[in-house]
Amino acid sequence: MVAVLINLSFHDSFSIMYLSRIWVIAWSGERRFAWFDKSSYEKSAFVGGLLLYSFLTVIPVVGHVVTLLTVLCGAGTLILIKKELYAVLRNQELI
Repeated sequence: MVAVLINLSFHDSFSIMYLSRIWVIAWSGERRFAWFDKSSYEKSAFVGGLLLYSFLTVIPVVGHVVTLLTVLCGAGTLILIKKELYAVLRNQELI
């Protein structure tokens, strides 16, 4: 489904499903550590999000739901980024 929307091959869709999790992990870490000092929490926010994701995916039923939601939200983010990139390139008359 995601591969069709962003014109990728079947094998590339597996890498998209894996990489799309990174956006959600980083976002959840940032939301979790938002109350700390902004300059010192960037790396620890990603690690915290990764630990939270890893913990939630170990739980039997919840893990499947969390993984599905993470992949869908991350893939949606990648599609929006590509849409914005095309809009910028179109405004600059590069495509």
